[in-house]
Amino acid sequence: MANKWRMLNSNKNPESLSVFSGLNIDLETYCKEIDGKLANISWVKSVSESFGCRPCYLMFGGVSILVLIVSMGYAGALICNLVGFIYPAYMSFKALETPGKLDDKQWLTYWVVYAIFNILEVFIDIILFWMPFYYLFKLCFLFWLFLPQTTGAVMLYNNIFRPLLIRFEKKIDITIENVLDVSNSARLVAQRYSKKLLEGSEKIE
Repeated sequence: MANKWRMLNSNKNPESLSVFSGLNIDLETYCKEIDGKLANISWVKSVSESFGCRPCYLMFGGVSILVLIVSMGYAGALICNLVGFIYPAYMSFKALETPGKLDDKQWLTYWVVYAIFNILEVFIDIILFWMPFYYLFKLCFLFWLFLPQTTGAVMLYNNIFRPLLIRFEKKIDITIENVLDVSNSARLVAQRYSKKLLEGSEKIE
């Protein structure tokens, strides 16, 4: 039996072994890279030292807990809104403070796509809300939109939303102008009416 086991081990495909070993090396390299970046964050470093684990394990644990909470449906909408707003808002602030224009365009593109997505979600949320793991898919979608490794927002904007917006740009501009004119007229009427009310109250006094 032992000889048979040795023969099976010796007959293993060396290419498959190299694939697994290469995967292990890539994972370790990725973990070291994450450790190096997280080590610069003081509170992450102190928490990882308190638990006696590597910072990357702390991050993986936090992400796993977050995914579990969202999958179970607890505070899914709140977490998705926080993810969709906080990190992109901070990165937009950093983009505005840098002289380059490339990151400005990236985050402006994200906000355009995110706004359109929120408008569409108002109409389809009633249906999608009942879909299993809806908020988990939404969370993954948001990460796909703004992460620099994926830049999903740029992809959606260039291939779908930009052609549509260019096609209907003139009609949208005319509609916006009409709405602004109506709102301005309503504001003037309200000002005149409030002025007459004030004058009438002064006469009564």
